[in-house]
Amino acid sequence: MNYVFANPDKVMVGVRGEVGQRLFLLQAREGRRLVIVKCEKQQLAALAEWLAQVITEMGRPGHLPDDLSLEAEYETDFVAGDIAGRSTRRRTRLRSPSSHSKVRTNWC
Repeated sequence: MNYVFANPDKVMVGVRGEVGQRLFLLQAREGRRLVIVKCEKQQLAALAEWLAQVITEMGRPGHLPDDLSLEAEYETDFVAGDIAGRSTRRRTRLRSPSSHSKVRTNWC
């Protein structure tokens, strides 16, 4: 299964719930399509570190959305397994096999 976002409107990371019962989420929206991934805190910290490097190398995007908060909906589409990232001048790709199945999910 592939989730390809050629030109995402927003990619957000956030937390829902009380301390000790927190749900860490990665959400991506392009138009009406919203995909929500449940992650571990450490996965999101590593992802943020990697994305900071990508932005340093490629430059900050020209326009950022005004509202970067999580969408109200938070029913997850899948739970992330290992997350890998790769970036070129034209494309940034995140890859995570779902822990619900052997399906590999691509975030482009």
